Amino acid sequence: MVNAIGWVALAILAAVLGAEAIAWCGPAHRAMLRMAASALPVEHRDRYLEEWLTELEQVPNGPITRLLWVGGILFRRNSIARALGSPVSASQTRHLLLKSSFDTVAAAVTLVLYAPFLLVIALAIRLESSGPVFFRQYRIGRNGRQFVMLKFRTMMPCAAGSQFVDTIKPSVTRVGRLLRRYSLDELPQLINVARGDMSLVGPRPSLLWEAHAYSSEWPRGLPLKPGVTGLWQITKSSSLTQDEVLQLDLRYARNRSLLVDLAIIFKTLFAVILGDRDR
Repeated sequence: MVNAIGWVALAILAAVLGAEAIAWCGPAHRAMLRMAASALPVEHRDRYLEEWLTELEQVPNGPITRLLWVGGILFRRNSIARALGSPVSASQTRHLLLKSSFDTVAAAVTLVLYAPFLLVIALAIRLESSGPVFFRQYRIGRNGRQFVMLKFRTMMPCAAGSQFVDTIKPSVTRVGRLLRRYSLDELPQLINVARGDMSLVGPRPSLLWEAHAYSSEWPRGLPLKPGVTGLWQITKSSSLTQDEVLQLDLRYARNRSLLVDLAIIFKTLFAVILGDRDR
């Protein structure tokens, strides 16, 4: 009898996890298509992405079928890029594919596992002050593409439009001060990662007026997605000047690798556990 109950519980758990995996297939497929389109010249990128997304909806519904179709697009993107005059190296393709796959899977799994904790944070924000749970702001993504970045709101609604605010000022809520100390206000950015707008590790998400700073080396913007964390995050960010932050972003862009990403992730987790966030 006990064994039967155990098998039933295991079957229910497998069904739940399977349903969650299927639910995340859509965002994962779209993120992979955005990654494929990002290798194309800017003037062709939006057109090809729109065509691929339209064709994706016509592919027979099923995670395996659609994954194979998206994989075919990723496999052919090098030849498409070369035909359009934008060659992509094999090493760069492998790195971007591994990084994008890791980002999407890690963000999706983390959001599912920590959903109850995120709901508790959202409830605490609403109970302390009226207003939206999320703070939304336009940022610059890969190759100059704009996107809406999400964070938990840590300030009173009347002051939420200001970005650089001292944590001891009255405009920062008590819940917000705790969230900032342990970087919990940035957890909603995992939604941006799952959507394909951001990466777990990368340069700092730039504001619209900061995008011109990269124009001398990359006229079309940084050639990689902004990150939830990065070199700027594991450094004492409040003591850095804008030029110093820019140099850290450029250094990461020139020397990025999976090993560097893993090192930054571990240092970030260590800093979060200690509550060492100087901002």
